[in-house]
Amino acid sequence: MVQHQHTGGHTFLASLLTPSRLRAWQVLHEAADEWLCPITTELPLDPVTAEDGHVYERSAIEAWFATRPEPQVKSPMINETMGKKLLPAVQVKSAIEKMVKSGAICGDKAERWTERLREEEEAKELRRRAEGGPERGERGKAPCGAHITTT
Repeated sequence: MVQHQHTGGHTFLASLLTPSRLRAWQVLHEAADEWLCPITTELPLDPVTAEDGHVYERSAIEAWFATRPEPQVKSPMINETMGKKLLPAVQVKSAIEKMVKSGAICGDKAERWTERLREEEEAKELRRRAEGGPERGERGKAPCGAHITTT
């Protein structure tokens, strides 16, 4: 067992892990840093890959593009010319969700992601109620993800 090795504020967890598991846990956290949106500096809820190859929060990169009307812009990450095409980063989204919900990513990054997800779900529910939409999905089935809680 590793005793009291400091790993970004997670000393207790580090004290419970063998050296190889501690290293694996540290690598997961370092990998998660690769997915931080360079604009918001948070794990994205709706990640997209821009033409510069980097992952961004969709709303953040779209807002950044909106301030630059020309079709070619400078990447906010590497300052090189790129277009404005965005592709959904489906695998990144899935990996972030699985890693946060499993506890593989924890701490401030995960807490803020979970809080933002909860806020987004609450906003969707308020919109649904305001629009008078059904409580259940098609054919009486619960909407996809309805069984997931973020508490």
